[in-house]
Amino acid sequence: MRKIAKWSVLLVLAVLFAAVLAAPASAEEGVKTYTQWKDELLALKSFKFQRHRDGIGLGDCPVFTAPSGEALRLANGRAAVDTNKDMYEGGKTEEGWLLVRYEPKSGTNRVGYIPPRYLKDFKSPMSGRGFGNVSAVAANLIEVTDNPIQSDGAVFVTLSAGESFRIIAKYTYHGNWWYIECTAEGKTARGFISRDKASFYPGPDVEDNLNQEALTMENLGMPSVSPVGTQQIGEIVIKGTTSDERKRVHRDPGLDSKQVTVVYPTRHYPCYASEDLNGKPWYYVFVEEDSVWGWVTSEVSILNP
Repeated sequence: MRKIAKWSVLLVLAVLFAAVLAAPASAEEGVKTYTQWKDELLALKSFKFQRHRDGIGLGDCPVFTAPSGEALRLANGRAAVDTNKDMYEGGKTEEGWLLVRYEPKSGTNRVGYIPPRYLKDFKSPMSGRGFGNVSAVAANLIEVTDNPIQSDGAVFVTLSAGESFRIIAKYTYHGNWWYIECTAEGKTARGFISRDKASFYPGPDVEDNLNQEALTMENLGMPSVSPVGTQQIGEIVIKGTTSDERKRVHRDPGLDSKQVTVVYPTRHYPCYASEDLNGKPWYYVFVEEDSVWGWVTSEVSILNP
C-alpha cells in the first residue's frame, strides 16, 4: 500500500509540473510596446508583380481577395482572370495560392489569388510571399481597394474607427499603399489602404494605445531595430551639394544589386550596419520618405557614429 501511495503522489506531482509548463505566459509577457509595434511596421517588406504578356496559359480562373476558398470574392462572387492574356503575378503562398494582378476590363485593375487546383504544374518565377503580421485598429474611416494602380480605385469595404485589421506588407511600385487583411461582408479579405491617408493604432486592442498618438506616415518615425535585428550605429550623410544627382540605394551590398530607392546629397539617413565589399564599406540604411531599407556605398556617403 505504501508503494502505491508513493507512486500516486509522484504521479500527482508530475501532472502538476506538466500543467505549470503548459500554462500560458502572463499577459505582460505577450504584450508588445508601442515602439515594438512601430518597428515591426517599418520592417514590413515591399512586394511587386512580374508581367506575363501572353499570360500563363491556364484559361479562366476564379480570383479571391485572400488565399482561401472562404474569402471574399468580388464581382458578386464571380471575379475571375483570363490567364491566357496579359497579366501580372506576384508569387505563390505556402499553400500554393497564386497572387495576381490583372485588368478585368480596360482601365481597371484587380488584385487577388487563384486557388491551387487551377494552377496545374505552373511554377512561379517570383519568390514566395513572406508577408508579415502587424495588428492594427483603425483610428478613423479607412477605405480598402483591390486596385493599387489608380489612386481613386474601386473601394470594396470601408473600415470604421475602432475596427481591427492586419497589415501584412507594403506596395510602393504604384502609389503608396499598405497591403492589409481585414473582414468584409463577414469574410476574410485582402486589399490596399493609402499609407498617406490611413490613421491607426498599432496592436490588437485600441485600449492598449489610447494614450498614444495614432500612427500616420507623418509620425511613423525611425525604427530602433532593423529587419535583420541590428541596432542603429550612426547615420550617413550623402556627399555632394543639393544640386548634385541623387544616389542609388541597393537591395544588397554591391553596385550590381537591384536598386530599391534613391537618397539625396547633403541629407542624413540612419545607419544600422556596415559591411566591407572589396575593401570598401557599404552601409545599411533606412530611407524614411519611402519606408525602404537598403545599402549605400561609402563612395557616395560618410558614416557619422
